[in-house]
Order: sequence, then C-alpha cells, then structure tokens
Amino acid sequence: MDELVRAFQDVDANLRLVFALSEVSWDLLYVRDDVADTYSESDFEATYREHMGNRISASNLRQTIDGGEYHGEMYFFEDIVVFQFPSTRHEAVVVSYDWDETAPIADVFEVAKNADM
Repeated sequence: MDELVRAFQDVDANLRLVFALSEVSWDLLYVRDDVADTYSESDFEATYREHMGNRISASNLRQTIDGGEYHGEMYFFEDIVVFQFPSTRHEAVVVSYDWDETAPIADVFEVAKNADM
C-alpha cells in the first residue's frame, strides 16, 4: 500500500489522508502531519460503518444510472474533497485532499483506476 500512497502523493502535494476499509476493519495508511489531530479513531470507525451500509444502497444507484463501469464516489466540502474507491463490495480506499478549483480530480481517479487495490 505504500506504493499506492506515493501514487496519490505524486498527484498532488495536498494529500490529507489515505485509509483502507475492509470487510471487518479499517487501516490508516497515511495522514499528513498538519491534519493528524483533526481525525480520531472514532471518526474512522464511523466512516467504516457508514461505508458498509452504503455498499448495499449504492448498488441500486449504480444499476439505475447506466454510466459504464463504476469507479468511485466523491464528496465535496468547503475545503476538502474526499474520494472513495471500492475494490470489492466490502472493501475500499478513501483518499482526501485539500480542495480548491485546481484539485486534479481526473488524475486522482486515474491513479485509482490503474492501482491494484
């Protein structure tokens, strides 16, 4: 996974964090030093539970919107953009960057699409 983190860092230096969600747990792969205190273990636990619940409901949306192969989801906040890239029904990688209008969204999706997650 170090290679995956480096690939996301190469896309943009504003990478905030990378964590992996699996069928039974989560694993923090990277968090930038200046934002590390922003997150807690309970934040990741809550995100893990939400991810597992969303996997079931999201399959209906993907079936309704026939847009080709599903690659991931984005969440936009005032200063942060979050990407969630599922690798299986119960596994995903979550990547977060500082957000501004120059954020390389297409490049982030390209890294995830080409990664072996």
